Amino acid sequence: MIAIVVEPRISGRKANRVIARLGFNRTHRVEARGYSGGIWVLWKEEVVLIMVITSHDQFIHLRVWIDGNPFWLTAIYGSPNDTLRRALQLNLEVLASLIQGPWILTGDFNALLSATEREGRRKVTSAKLKDFQDCVENNQLIDLGFAGPVFTWHRGSLKQRLDWALCNEFWLEKFEATTVYHLPFLGSDHRPLFICLKALRPRFRKESRFHFQTAWMAHENFPKFVRHSWNANSDWCSSLQGFSQNLQEWNNSEFGNIFKRKRRLLARIAGIQNYLDKRPSSFLSHLDLELRSELDSVLAQEEMFWF
Repeated sequence: MIAIVVEPRISGRKANRVIARLGFNRTHRVEARGYSGGIWVLWKEEVVLIMVITSHDQFIHLRVWIDGNPFWLTAIYGSPNDTLRRALQLNLEVLASLIQGPWILTGDFNALLSATEREGRRKVTSAKLKDFQDCVENNQLIDLGFAGPVFTWHRGSLKQRLDWALCNEFWLEKFEATTVYHLPFLGSDHRPLFICLKALRPRFRKESRFHFQTAWMAHENFPKFVRHSWNANSDWCSSLQGFSQNLQEWNNSEFGNIFKRKRRLLARIAGIQNYLDKRPSSFLSHLDLELRSELDSVLAQEEMFWF
């Protein structure tokens, strides 16, 4: 797995602390300047081998090997400034002229290919689209498409598709099953992009024996449950056995499996946001905020679980 974070809004020691908590043992980053810019590439060296080729304010260019398969990866943060973004596009033309083999570019390009990729406020002009269109055409790049809602960024009533996954023909020949997912908005005004090189086949582990989950202690009703479920009049082994059985029933009926709750919440949030992309609804907007707040709680419990 490779994680790319753009415009992180932190740098230096604070960034080091955040990255350390994410569990990746290798990183390369272009530092943010205050609250603007910045690119992080994070990976686990036992899973993927990466060589950093070029670092720039608006991109990091990498050579990657996964399971012995080499390819080129360029992590993008396109400046919102038109002049600076044109400099990025010129650099991409240089890279394209040097690259042989599969190449994928992904991140926040801060650019549109079509007027249909913006909704709200004034419509985008053809002149505004031309630079990015020329960049894609001149470098023979291909939009990998996506599954999910169209717009990847929003602010108020303005919605745009600013985040892209592009590739060359060699990429399609090597990784033809690549799928790009537009995930729900969570703590950012951008949707995360999840790029899968083959069809998703989730596997779920079955618990073979009872384990106490620290995350249970974060539930508001857990202390009350413990007081009512522990049999203080029996011997220790019998009390523990009965308590364990009650706890598993409570986990299923009230607390719920963390991962099932997370999947259910993400699915509901995605469905609501997909609807809101098509038409406004104050009720659904409020529900979206409530569900994201509930998801924050579940994610904190999941963090306890893995810790």
